[in-house]
Amino acid sequence: MTRKEKQSRRLALEDAELRRRLIPQLRRVAAGENTGFFVTDQNNPWGEVRPSKEGSEILRIAQALIVLSEQVGLGAEGLAAPRVVAAFAQANDLTDHNRLGPIRLAEQLLSQISE
Repeated sequence: MTRKEKQSRRLALEDAELRRRLIPQLRRVAAGENTGFFVTDQNNPWGEVRPSKEGSEILRIAQALIVLSEQVGLGAEGLAAPRVVAAFAQANDLTDHNRLGPIRLAEQLLSQISE
């Protein structure tokens, strides 16, 4: 197995792990539970809202996966990570008055990463 194949396999495994951890959380949010999931220590425009520990960890993993994909020169296409990072940014963009609420955003992200 070549180095590039090993790196590609590693990315695929880490992406699968991200999805394994993310999907149950998104299902909970889509069901109306843990709707603060998208509020993280990095994305918290509401000072009075406590960041979600689970959401913060998922966001860190997704960001690290994007960095890793760029470092090994494979790109993040096809990975869940870019969609995850975009969803967290969208959820906390107070300038977007048409942004989805956490339940609909979780449903949307679930459908995107389950394809």
